[in-house]
Amino acid sequence: MELIELIRHFFAENDMGETAGTPNTPQDIAEIEQTLNLRLNSLYQEIISEFGSCYLGLEFYDRRNPDGGLITQTQWFRQAAQDAGLTGYEHFIAIADNGSGDKILLGADSNELFLFAHDSGEILPLAQEYGGAGTLDDLIREYIGEEEEDWDDEEDE
Repeated sequence: MELIELIRHFFAENDMGETAGTPNTPQDIAEIEQTLNLRLNSLYQEIISEFGSCYLGLEFYDRRNPDGGLITQTQWFRQAAQDAGLTGYEHFIAIADNGSGDKILLGADSNELFLFAHDSGEILPLAQEYGGAGTLDDLIREYIGEEEEDWDDEEDE
């Protein structure tokens, strides 16, 4: 099953519609891309276009978060990275945080996830810091994985 289909199924089967936000419009996507001067990662764009700010192992930012969400958090990350003397991260977006102020980053042209440790100014692969999933699709599949196995069992019956 395609990942977006798995997410739809997960929300429906678990009565979790309230954990999905308002879908981002093509205008929202265009504003994000123009403001941040990049093309969004295609999987992330698909997720926020259909589910908005939603919880899938992480609470994902989008254009419609009350605090400015994706744009504001990415701009904050870019400034913090620059202040820390880091370069080469202009095409990363801050898609979530870990609850301690560290940003979860996603490359515009990659599904690999990174952690920006705001206290130390380091950027580390997320899998190295937390173990488990190192890519966006793996993180989501890991989060919804148990239910996916149950769906496969139901389909076999």
